Amino acid sequence: MPFKFAEAIASVKGLEAIFVAAIAAERYGVDTGPLTIDVDHATLFVFSGFTTTINGINALKMRELTDANIRDCDIADSYKNPYRQLCTNIYKTKDGRFYHLHGSLNARTSMRMIGLDPEDEQLVGTKDRETLLPLYTAAVAKWDAEDLDKAANDVNKQAGTICYSHEGTSRALVKANNS
Repeated sequence: MPFKFAEAIASVKGLEAIFVAAIAAERYGVDTGPLTIDVDHATLFVFSGFTTTINGINALKMRELTDANIRDCDIADSYKNPYRQLCTNIYKTKDGRFYHLHGSLNARTSMRMIGLDPEDEQLVGTKDRETLLPLYTAAVAKWDAEDLDKAANDVNKQAGTICYSHEGTSRALVKANNS
C-alpha cells in the first residue's frame, strides 16, 4: 500500500510491539523473539473505525447517534454536514497529481488553507454533495501537490499527503533521505 497512512500505523504498531516485548522480558523473563508487523492488518485495524456500529447505527452517522441519545463527539461539527465532510477526500492538484486532503477532527483549518469559508451558512446547510464537491475540486486544483503538502503539514500542522504510486513512493523516499 503506497500511502503514508499504512507506513505510519505499521510504525506505531511496531513501537507498541517493542514495548510489549520489553514488558514481557522485564516482568516475566520471556524472550519474544523476532517481532513482525503485518502492514495489511495494521491498516485494517485503523479502518475498523469506519465500520464500527453502535446499537446498529454506523458510528460516523453522528446525527442518528445523537437522536438515539448517544453523546455527540463531533464537537467541531466536522462530520455533521457534507460541506465539512468533503474536506477529507482525494483531489487532483494543478500539476496533475492527487492529494489526500484531510479535515481531521476540525476541518476548519484545512478548509481555510485551501480558500474555503468553513462558516459559510449557505454551504454548511447544503446537503447535496454534488453541489459541494466542485468547490473542493476547484480549490485544490489551484495548488501544486508539493506546495499543498508543505502548507498542510509544515505550516498548518494538518494531516494530508500526496498520493504516490509504488514507484513514486520509492522516489519520494530517496528524495527525503537525500535532503
